[in-house]
Amino acid sequence: MPSNQDFTMKISVGKTTLPEYENNGVCYVESNFFTPYSYVVRSEDEGAGESQNCPVTPYQIILTPQTSSDEHYYRIIVDGYHVKSCSARPGQTRSIKGFREFQATREFLFSLPNFNFDQAEVTCDRQLKNTGTITVECYNARKVKVAKTVRDKPLNYSQASKKDCSKMTGGKFLMSTTKVGKVIKIKQKFKSTDFWQRESSPRSCLTVKYATADTLGDLGFTVIPITFPNKKANSSILCSLSALAPRNISNAENTSEKTAMRSEKNTSISQKDRDSSMHPAADEITLITPKIEVDSQSHVNCLQNNDIIVID
Repeated sequence: MPSNQDFTMKISVGKTTLPEYENNGVCYVESNFFTPYSYVVRSEDEGAGESQNCPVTPYQIILTPQTSSDEHYYRIIVDGYHVKSCSARPGQTRSIKGFREFQATREFLFSLPNFNFDQAEVTCDRQLKNTGTITVECYNARKVKVAKTVRDKPLNYSQASKKDCSKMTGGKFLMSTTKVGKVIKIKQKFKSTDFWQRESSPRSCLTVKYATADTLGDLGFTVIPITFPNKKANSSILCSLSALAPRNISNAENTSEKTAMRSEKNTSISQKDRDSSMHPAADEITLITPKIEVDSQSHVNCLQNNDIIVID
């Protein structure tokens, strides 16, 4: 797992840590859309009157400070968006499972890009250039005070669109992005918040990039099959990715079909399950795509669990 003198980090689906691949100092994990935890989301654009079924996979970020390190302050960043900050004692494991939206925690989801190719430009440059990355920064910091605050922070995250990803890749391959998922936890409205004074620059940093199996293969990696013990596969996700992937990106269709073929080869399912997967019902979730603005004050947040506000 990625590590430095201060902490280690890993990405997991369910309780399974994803295999890691390293090339020239860059660490990658697979954004697999065909795990037993995956499901299908139906995204709709009310203005355009369009919709799309998209396979997604919930994931979480695991942070563990080294036992020999001091207590530090950490910032977790997904696709360029500051998700959370927390302090952690040596050897203490912190699990970050999703985005904050007022009192709610909403899943991190591996996903295809936002389907609306013609959407307005809402993804800022900072997020755009960091699409497909998960970063944890470690800072020297000093706790100033503890006070009671309100969980009133909206979610201003913008998932990268097909147009965004096409700009980054030149249409050469299909990117994975992170989508906002279901509400998995509701917290009380009021909280105890730590106020910290941190240094302007991190003392250390770790970044993991996530990509489809085909992209990893194109990078020269031999993709390791992921084993999920004691978990039955969700048959509704075992449909052909080629029917769901965006087709406005060059080579996307071939990439999607290869991914689906690999999944069907490694997963034993009945013909009945395969047929029913083309008509997902019970596992389907409808999301309305809102027009949102990017938070320009991502360095100041009231945070869940060991809540922290940074005083720059």
